[in-house]
Amino acid sequence: MITTSPRRRPLLVAAFLATFLPALVNAGEVTKVDGFTVRYEAVASPKSDWEDPSAAADWLARFKGKIESSHPISYRKKRLEPGKHDVWVEKGKDEWYFLVIGNQADPEKTRLRAQFKLYPREAGVEKLAFNLKLVRKATKLKFSLLSGKTEGHGNLKIV
Repeated sequence: MITTSPRRRPLLVAAFLATFLPALVNAGEVTKVDGFTVRYEAVASPKSDWEDPSAAADWLARFKGKIESSHPISYRKKRLEPGKHDVWVEKGKDEWYFLVIGNQADPEKTRLRAQFKLYPREAGVEKLAFNLKLVRKATKLKFSLLSGKTEGHGNLKIV
């Protein structure tokens, strides 16, 4: 058992936090554009599974993250106010998917469900990537999901 004096305990706690806290805070990936930050878990999409069409659907189903926005965003007639919201992907009909933004634990709260399809890519990616881009003079937020040799794109409106 290691004993320390009361004076050294804060130093030990600070050293512990300095060692392990950055790894916890930086877990996953971050993508940012002006007014929007998304933190998400980068799901592995190994090269050995790139030719399997169901693998991309599985990688997307495991996509989860948090978006922090300083602007209201909308999709069709629904609108989300600025703040922190969950982000995940749901399977739709046929080849369609939805990027869902809202409170995942409470289905009664407002959710945006931005529809997108998957398309083949020439080059593959080893882990799922989520990219954001502002277009149309920062009135539209374009998102891209890349997994293996597939990609999906959609748009959200900045209000």
